[in-house]
Amino acid sequence: MSTTNHSPSYRDIEADMIARWRPSASQIAAADQAMNDHPGDHDGVYTAHLLIGKHHGFWTTSVTVVAIDGVHQTRDGASDAAAKAAAEYHAAFPTEAVQGGYTWHPRPGDWAVWEDILVSYND
Repeated sequence: MSTTNHSPSYRDIEADMIARWRPSASQIAAADQAMNDHPGDHDGVYTAHLLIGKHHGFWTTSVTVVAIDGVHQTRDGASDAAAKAAAEYHAAFPTEAVQGGYTWHPRPGDWAVWEDILVSYND
């Protein structure tokens, strides 16, 4: 008797997460432009996003990532933008979990995504 494992492979999950968490093309372009306009003046820039369906500590494929326009020189600036958007989302959809988050763009073309644990509703 043989069994079939229908669970997605690690590579499938990895590809999904990279695609899902990747900043939008316009965020990457805006961040790259901000760094190219002022080379050497910073340790990278930040963009913000909403994490709809995100519960603190769990990164799952069911989370919807929504890009928030704007480039910020500091993590706090991106966090503030995410907090405002999360509060607005929570007011409109009070029973849904939502967290804010930000992406650090350390140099053109590179990025790292973070959740903002201080910006969380229905966690």
